[in-house]
Amino acid sequence: MRATLHRLQAQLADMDPSWLISICATDHRLRIFAPLLLERCGEVTSSLAELLAIPLAESQRRLVICDDSLSDGGAVELVEQLRQRYGRDRCRVLIVVDPAISQQRLEQLWRCGPDGLCCLEHCGNGEGMQAILSALQGIACCDHDLQRRLQQPYRPCSGRPGADQLSTRDLALIQAVARGHTSRQIGALLQLRSDTVRRRLSALYRRLQVRDQRGLIAWALQQGVLHSCDLLSS
Repeated sequence: MRATLHRLQAQLADMDPSWLISICATDHRLRIFAPLLLERCGEVTSSLAELLAIPLAESQRRLVICDDSLSDGGAVELVEQLRQRYGRDRCRVLIVVDPAISQQRLEQLWRCGPDGLCCLEHCGNGEGMQAILSALQGIACCDHDLQRRLQQPYRPCSGRPGADQLSTRDLALIQAVARGHTSRQIGALLQLRSDTVRRRLSALYRRLQVRDQRGLIAWALQQGVLHSCDLLSS
């Protein structure tokens, strides 16, 4: 195992020096151990806002290694905003997920178009570093266990709307509600007017057949849209 890790570290050291590696995660294992294994690891942040505040020179490119429980959103929002700002050529994203991730959320993450998906429990045996190398080389990669799960897609029950019907905007709104933000705070976060936020929430309640924010959060937890770690106010 040690020889494998040394070989992968040497390969990473030989990659194009214009690539910077950044960590954007709340999981302490990623935040502590990734920089120890990766000599080229630079910034370690816990939110999308922190990451976006770090400038990227015209001559530089960035690989972001993230989890799905950022303090201001999930990995879907991170992929979308980084791609809008830098494009795929200058910014690539490797999402590291917990092995207990729900099938619905796993499929949502894969559909958002990351450059790789890796299971947290496999990162220490070299698979994480191999996934980083693949992402830097422009090769989409997926952990073998996660790939097996993606080949057996989730089928929501008929009747009540399922998580597969949510847009990226809906997901961002639900994440913000789960963190205890007010309509004004959500508006500032999503660059919307407070009354627009309230209208969108009301429309979302009707569409998902829930009565209020508590019902929305309960629905999102049941569907796998939210995780228990999301239920934290900022």
